[in-house]
Amino acid sequence: MHLSDLLKDFSADWSQRTDLGPRAKGKVRLDGEIQSLLKFSRAAYGREMSTQRTIITDLLGGAQSFLNQGGEPSDDQVAVESVVAHIRALAAEWRTILSESAWSQAVGALLSTVARKMIRDVTDLTVLGADEAFRVASLIALVTKLDDLFTPEGADEDPENPPVPTTSHYAAFWLKLHFLSEVLQSNLRDLMFLWSKSDLSLYFGAEEVVDLIELSFETNRRTREAIAEIRSEPFPRGVAPEEM
Repeated sequence: MHLSDLLKDFSADWSQRTDLGPRAKGKVRLDGEIQSLLKFSRAAYGREMSTQRTIITDLLGGAQSFLNQGGEPSDDQVAVESVVAHIRALAAEWRTILSESAWSQAVGALLSTVARKMIRDVTDLTVLGADEAFRVASLIALVTKLDDLFTPEGADEDPENPPVPTTSHYAAFWLKLHFLSEVLQSNLRDLMFLWSKSDLSLYFGAEEVVDLIELSFETNRRTREAIAEIRSEPFPRGVAPEEM
């Protein structure tokens, strides 16, 4: 991309020269070379992104769940920490290669891959006890610390007014991953608050939340009432959630 920009600038400067006649100016025709470099750069970028998505998915268990890394719960944490370290290393390396906007889009795409994989793996579970739910939430918290990559530089470190990271602008499902962590740490009352008064419904559909309730809570009168309330008002904020 950088080389194509240099050639484009050179070609433009050449065409504006006043010390050359039309014939001499016509000897420099670089449009074909510029387009070839652009085509190659896009292909190389696409291959690199595809490779990195595969690496990240494989580190999180590939076709299996990231919660099924081995016999010990610590294996799951090692897998998640490996993904976080890998993304941080790539983010640092790509800072020297990509423009700010391209860097944000590239790193955001990797975070989207992580978010989608973790959300699907959790929602595909058939049972999730309270202790396990808190453990999964702690694993998600390891990933969401990557918000610091998108925290504006030079932002005031006022604890009462912390800087707002821009991660969700570039990473699809990032806020959904945050809300999943909150749900896993919530009791039923808190979950219903997230649904009716907060923004949970902007990221999870009614049936998705029902599935999470059935996954994490015992079936009793209170859970049945909560499920009925959610189904009776599937869009409390008047907006349908984003699709996975």
